[in-house]
Amino acid sequence: MKETIEPERNIVLNANVNEDFDSPMALASARYAVKIDADERRVAHVKCVLTPKQDSGETLLLSMSEFGTENIHDGYERYLRDLTVTNADGKELPLVLLGKTRWAVKAGDKSPVTLNYKVLLNHDEREWPPGRDEAPYLQEDCIFCPGYALFVVGEVSDIELCVDVPDNWHVSTAWHRIGNEGHCFAIADQDDLMYAYMMLGAHSEKVARLSNRTNETEIVLAIGGSFKAAADEIQRAVESLLNAYSRVFDGTPKGKMLFVANPYGVTGETRGGVSGRSISTLMGPPLDETSKNFWVPLIAHEIFHIWLGTAIKFFDEQEYWFMEGFTDYYSRIISVRLGLLSETDFLKNLGRTCESYLDQVGKLSMRKAGESKMANSGLVYRGGHLVAA
Repeated sequence: MKETIEPERNIVLNANVNEDFDSPMALASARYAVKIDADERRVAHVKCVLTPKQDSGETLLLSMSEFGTENIHDGYERYLRDLTVTNADGKELPLVLLGKTRWAVKAGDKSPVTLNYKVLLNHDEREWPPGRDEAPYLQEDCIFCPGYALFVVGEVSDIELCVDVPDNWHVSTAWHRIGNEGHCFAIADQDDLMYAYMMLGAHSEKVARLSNRTNETEIVLAIGGSFKAAADEIQRAVESLLNAYSRVFDGTPKGKMLFVANPYGVTGETRGGVSGRSISTLMGPPLDETSKNFWVPLIAHEIFHIWLGTAIKFFDEQEYWFMEGFTDYYSRIISVRLGLLSETDFLKNLGRTCESYLDQVGKLSMRKAGESKMANSGLVYRGGHLVAA
């Protein structure tokens, strides 16, 4: 199915709606079901049963994340089709559009309500401000999908999700798997649902763990395309980094994390991003021993963010020069000590880092540059790297 571009429209609160939005309906639980067929991989069918709490209001508030849609007036709603809400009797309830990907529903009684809708996974047909690695995309053997592009949510803490895909597909995610059959998961709350990544398909799935096995930490590796041939090598590198970083920080965040590695295709650029307990990377092939100086630094950098930037947050405002710069330096120096990166490659990068920093120094402070960190990478990443060095 192709994306239909709708004309821009003004979105205003319906003046005829008199519900008290200060006392909205509270939700006791949410049960999601997602289905993707092998012959229609660009369409996700989503169903959600929301059970209200008995002592709450009558107006159900629904929304989607606005992450990455700053330049799209209707946000992820652009890819949403046939959204309906029905009550326990099967009667369709009217939706009131409150704003960009925000709706209200007068649910009435406290019986469960059911959402049904489809999402077109055509996001890779345009550029995205955070990068292609943080928006849905399809490759020959897999589908990458962040939760914020897929789920309409209400505020709720008890969430379960079941994913229906072909039998030979993996469903790789950081969520806690439940049940002995199929792909079902328990999810902490709506933020954990929205800001996690999924990879669905016939990709390679590995698990990286600490060598002592005493910690409950594990990283699910979802590796697609031509990178599948290097899955074992990626697993060894990630486990080496995981063990080394746990010694540096005297501990490891507990729980499951997801690391996605895919080739970026014929055209593209090396990218990496972190959302909650999920990491996404797009890299240029080949991925082997001869190209370690290209792919090891990216993997090492993003794994380091499990600590600095995710588990460790101690700033009221952005300090990207510190978070990105120190991550870049320490991930590289530790990679050298592990033998994953040569001293020669480290020193060559240090020279390029100095050149990049000197090209931008004096234009902005490193902190101010963080407000547009990719455009000012010479100050943010390289400047912070040199401060750490």
